[in-house]
Amino acid sequence: MQLQESIKNYINTQFATDNNRDELQEILADLYADRNELNSDWYAIKRLMDTEALARVQRTAKIKYLEYLLEHIGEDNHAIYLEILIHRLKELEKYLSDPNRTDGDYQVSYNSESFNIKEIFSRAEASCSLPIIPLVIGSLGESRDTQKGELNFTFGLKLKLDGKIQTAAAKSVLDYNLDLLNPDGIKHQEELNIDAKKVNCARRTIEIAVLYFFVFAGNKPTSPGFSIYSDLEYQVIDRFEQKILPKLKSDDEAEKRQLFKGIIEGIKQCQTGDKINKLRRLLTAKLKTSRPWSYRVYPIKINLKKGVLETDAKIIDERNTFFRSDIKDKQKKALKYIAVSDASIDNTSICHFSGDLKIKEINYYNTQDNQAFSMEYVTGKFPTIPIVLYPQATACNKIVNNNFKGRKIIQFSYQPDRLKELFNSDNHNAAFIYRFVFSLLTYITIKNILDVATNNLKRKLFIPILMLHLGSKDEPREEEVFMRATFTSLCHLINANHRASTQGFSLKSINNYKIKNA
Repeated sequence: MQLQESIKNYINTQFATDNNRDELQEILADLYADRNELNSDWYAIKRLMDTEALARVQRTAKIKYLEYLLEHIGEDNHAIYLEILIHRLKELEKYLSDPNRTDGDYQVSYNSESFNIKEIFSRAEASCSLPIIPLVIGSLGESRDTQKGELNFTFGLKLKLDGKIQTAAAKSVLDYNLDLLNPDGIKHQEELNIDAKKVNCARRTIEIAVLYFFVFAGNKPTSPGFSIYSDLEYQVIDRFEQKILPKLKSDDEAEKRQLFKGIIEGIKQCQTGDKINKLRRLLTAKLKTSRPWSYRVYPIKINLKKGVLETDAKIIDERNTFFRSDIKDKQKKALKYIAVSDASIDNTSICHFSGDLKIKEINYYNTQDNQAFSMEYVTGKFPTIPIVLYPQATACNKIVNNNFKGRKIIQFSYQPDRLKELFNSDNHNAAFIYRFVFSLLTYITIKNILDVATNNLKRKLFIPILMLHLGSKDEPREEEVFMRATFTSLCHLINANHRASTQGFSLKSINNYKIKNA
């Protein structure tokens, strides 16, 4: 009913002098009558708010969690960097939700691909490329209170702290994303020339350029009168509209490439890496040593923006609907019509519903109990040929020597540092040749052994494949990703005539303060 009344008011104000107001009211009545039809625009709005609004809430939750951290950190010289991060993210939100800007104001292009900045940043994962940012790690539950008319979602947040990216030669998040932004970078150039990747590459480039400018642009430390508070006073929206946006809107691709290089250089001149390190050390220290923090509740409103409505009476009459076409055809693009704000009056919305964001810590305490885990295959008299794959490292060699020495097994080992260097080098041909030859020779070796064993025993075999890893699932090493993929494929091929199974174990030391992905 709130939406229906809002559109009635919209008709009376937007089309106050229009002679077709009665016809518009009839169109509204027809829309409302068909509100439960699955193909109706009214139902599309309902589905949009039910299924996509959560992404906007999660994006807001990231900023609220940063505010929550700032509130509990207390007095510290380096807390200013967290304050600046929060301020800049809010400035980006302010720019994206400005009611005085039209869709065309946000339209930009790169590599002949057109994008809407508002649409790019409407998704929950839009800020994930920042070095320090909360990440949503999945849904922990959903409940509905029918008596109160409440729907409750519980999801986890973990704090990303500029960790190393193992698949990119252990670069920091900042350096990795600046490489992706660099138009002269190898990966950037490769993906722009691959049809299946060029659109995503162009979109990612625009996203990083806009996000990193809003968050990291500032005055140089060598500027007269500079202080650590200067970045709070930096007019980032004005600078963006003056220096960045016109070039992103132009058709001059060479100018855009120079722009991206300029953003990279500016970020480096602002000593951004040093600021990130100071903030990371502060957050790490506080999270390790602080007592459990009290929970906070942040009242919010989830708004459906007026931009979802057509403004031309002729178009409304022709299409027999008030809603723009993209609410039904492209749900992700329609995210731009949803906004989350504090619990205050918003004159740019046609309807809203209220909610609360509750942020609460989950604390774990060490106990003195030691827990053991064991697993084994029950093979009986089934002929078995075990295979062990491991990197030549001290921890792995020790396990193999202590547990498998003298046993009849097939061992495959490799030098991880050598492969890491090869896979991350510019010599892509050498890396391809290694992958191809290793995969082929491994398959031929295993197949010949199994063929001989099968001829002698006249029975099918069971081949358990054990893989030892130095990395983890969340932070994989590129050479281990290749090995795991190779032996998983071999397992599939072996299962055509025998029975095979793979099991991997990570030997990486556990960081008690780091929450792993589920």
